[in-house]
Amino acid sequence: MRQLVFHTACTTAALVIGLGIIQAQNPNENKQIQRSGKTVTVSQDSLTAPTLDSTSLKKNKKAVLYHSPAKATWMSAALPGLGQIYNKRYWKPPIIYAGLAVSIYFLIDNQTKFIVARNSLRAREGVPGFDVDPKYQSYSASQIQSDRDFYRTNRDYSIIGITAVYALNLVDAVVDAHLKSFDVGDDLSLRIKPSWQYNGLAQPSGMAVSPGIHFKMTF
Repeated sequence: MRQLVFHTACTTAALVIGLGIIQAQNPNENKQIQRSGKTVTVSQDSLTAPTLDSTSLKKNKKAVLYHSPAKATWMSAALPGLGQIYNKRYWKPPIIYAGLAVSIYFLIDNQTKFIVARNSLRAREGVPGFDVDPKYQSYSASQIQSDRDFYRTNRDYSIIGITAVYALNLVDAVVDAHLKSFDVGDDLSLRIKPSWQYNGLAQPSGMAVSPGIHFKMTF
């Protein structure tokens, strides 16, 4: 009889404890908190932190990264200055075209003078089919050759200038597009100040103080 009563009591206690655990783990169950003689009911739903789904996060990311560096690069590659217009840097295309215009002008001018000097040199050397230009009537063959090399060198420099302006046009477009999404707001800060640090290994007392520098960056 005693064993039956003891077994029944243990079973009842186990059921009560189990129901209490289940009730405590129920997220929809309200809790009551007594504070200063007053009972306050707190819902578990009100304690749940708000979450953002992946769709909203992707939309926010696209809203920030609204400039495509790849698109700006391809646009500048197809037409110099077009990537700068895409980046809304409208004052840069005139500079780019001015550099290209100057380089192309010197390329054409030096190429024309190089051809004249080369043909005059061939005529001076007796190659048939070429005539000496009136400019080089009083020039010797070595003088004409010197002019020919001079204009050829300048022509090559003009080609290098055109290539450099075109390459800088691409670099500027992609870098500027990347900087469009770079945060330069007031939340960015860097603070550097001296500090004192306790060094417990310096002395047995553990109260040694050593100077240092404290860096604090805010993003």
